[in-house]
Amino acid sequence: MSGNSSSKALCGDSQVTPGGARSDPREGPLSAAKKMAPQVILEALMFGLRRGVEELTKPEALQRLSQLSQAQLLEVCERLQNFKPSIATAWTPEEVDAVAELWSKVHENG
Repeated sequence: MSGNSSSKALCGDSQVTPGGARSDPREGPLSAAKKMAPQVILEALMFGLRRGVEELTKPEALQRLSQLSQAQLLEVCERLQNFKPSIATAWTPEEVDAVAELWSKVHENG
């Protein structure tokens, strides 16, 4: 899957706050907090994505992805590219773009 400019924009605008949380400059602090999925959802998605990009075809992965806020998506994008070799193969930028594209699709239709 090749990326497009909107998915690159989604994964390219993250900022790290002093507490370590990622935020998007386009979201206000209250709106971002309201849309956040529980951390356990994000961690379950990350655990599954360790198996590779084909995990994105599974309904449970898509369901978890659909629950994430944009800030959480940015965290997932960063973490996918920084997998330790002992855990999983780091994802390529094109594979990360696929995650952002799917997230955008489920949020357009949701």
